[in-house]
Amino acid sequence: MAAQPLPNPTPDRGSAAPPGRRRRVAPSPYDAPGALNTGHETIELPPGATAFVDMPPASGEFIGGLFSMDSLAFLRWSCRYFRHDLVGLLILVYLIGSQEVGGTIKLTQQQLADELEVSRQHVNRFMVKLGQLGVVWRQQRGVYRLNPAAALRGGTVPVEPPPGFRTPRKGLRVDQRALMEQLREMADVPDAFIQLMLPEPDLPEPEAARPRPGQRKTERAEEG
Repeated sequence: MAAQPLPNPTPDRGSAAPPGRRRRVAPSPYDAPGALNTGHETIELPPGATAFVDMPPASGEFIGGLFSMDSLAFLRWSCRYFRHDLVGLLILVYLIGSQEVGGTIKLTQQQLADELEVSRQHVNRFMVKLGQLGVVWRQQRGVYRLNPAAALRGGTVPVEPPPGFRTPRKGLRVDQRALMEQLREMADVPDAFIQLMLPEPDLPEPEAARPRPGQRKTERAEEG
């Protein structure tokens, strides 16, 4: 009797699945063009050439294409500390959003008052308070710097090229720790500003709530 061909064995997990039966896997968003690629590539450089690796920017999807690095603890503290001064809290949020790369804010108090439609006296009083807390440093008229331990505008800043070299298209990326070290070495930086840059600074507790008009009379009547 002629030998009969044996049936094909079931393919194991390591073998390729039959055509038309492969499971379709959705592509990862990290593999999309321009996204973060975790693969390794080898690039050959000409003799004497150097190169550096720069991570792709992660701010393209923000409104306006800009972003800010903010301390979550500072944001929570700000809401608690200025809960009875909502206009002041509004000024602080506007300052955070007005930073240039590195934390510099180029706004006069009058411009800030006009933008938010508040009195200049209110802006002046609140800016003095922020200075006492070490949150804002007034470098000169119309130029302030927000404490990098609280909020920092990320990005790159232009750098002066060495003699004989072209200016690079991408500047120097702002590093928070390096920036804080530079600020600590500057002689005119206020002590409160430096104290806030220390590890785990002691943020002041918010003031007690002020009684509303007529609240004391109501409490006394209830006690009586």
